[in-house]
Amino acid sequence: MVSKNDMALIVSYSGALPIIKNMIDMYKAKNIPILAITSYGQSYLRSQADVTLTITTKEKMYSKIAGYSNETSIKLLLDILYSCFFALDYDKYLKEKTELSKIVEANKVAPTEILREND
Repeated sequence: MVSKNDMALIVSYSGALPIIKNMIDMYKAKNIPILAITSYGQSYLRSQADVTLTITTKEKMYSKIAGYSNETSIKLLLDILYSCFFALDYDKYLKEKTELSKIVEANKVAPTEILREND
């Protein structure tokens, strides 16, 4: 479903799973640029990506209790990318997002006054 006007965004801590390699090879065959979000160190994903954003690499793969730092790092990078994209045409995207939210959340009731919309 990707075309030459698209870009692939691949998020993978290790960047080395077989499914990641298959996706990369498919995108490369279609000349789709790849933006990787992955941990520090060499991996197939890092070597093949056109641009790589590195997440924090402070947690072991198996002995960690939870992925607090890498999940927070990934979320931060995705939020920054989204914000930058949104800012490219802020008024247009705000209007589209607001209209869509009104449809999707038509039956949603705000639990407090501070969350209620004024329109």
